[in-house]
Amino acid sequence: MYYRIHGMGGNDFAETDRKAAANFADGVRAQNVDRIVYFSGLVPDVADAELSKHIKSRREVERILSGVPATVVVLRAAVLLGSGSTSFEIIRQVSERMPVHTLPTWMNSMVQPIALDDALEALVGALQYAGPSRHFGVGSPDQMRYGALLDAYTSHAGLTRLQVEVPSLPTALVGTLVGSLIDVPRPTVEALVESLHHDMVAGDVDFHEMLLPEGHRLVGLDEAFRPSLRPRRA
Repeated sequence: MYYRIHGMGGNDFAETDRKAAANFADGVRAQNVDRIVYFSGLVPDVADAELSKHIKSRREVERILSGVPATVVVLRAAVLLGSGSTSFEIIRQVSERMPVHTLPTWMNSMVQPIALDDALEALVGALQYAGPSRHFGVGSPDQMRYGALLDAYTSHAGLTRLQVEVPSLPTALVGTLVGSLIDVPRPTVEALVESLHHDMVAGDVDFHEMLLPEGHRLVGLDEAFRPSLRPRRA
């Protein structure tokens, strides 16, 4: 059974996540479900106190789900590249609507995105995984800084955008400004922006060997962007 609920549409999303996970766990126990696959977020290699609110919430959901008598497979991803993904829609809309991209210096961290097709393959493979409960970091072959990821999208979309690095720009201000310019709910944007302070990389390739079909080739940025692009004017 897949679990893909993230209550990030309001200011109390952590409580919403907590209740949803607890209700789901109760249902799993009642129905004797033997496997849960949870698509979560990458966890940066920092102390728990430094984690963003939305990553802390994802970790809490993992702990709640792990308390059931079932095999729990967690896929942790950073940016999911594909239409409909919240993180991808933020990249797309920021690129299209902001002719100048103001990048705070704290966004100079690394990110390892994953293409939607590869994420779906991993989700299917997680149902067939025969080992014990565990998490997998999932990501593409490409690692880059957030500014480079934004620049890559604008290039693939045929847009001309200027990037300006600004030191000491407050995180809350960035989240509020971006949230007011795009169609993603502002609390969601603010929660995601908070996580940009840390490297979000998978750290291992276990999922490639253990979840993906033999011979599967991971999708790079070029292929990941292409299905989501339409001809646009700069």
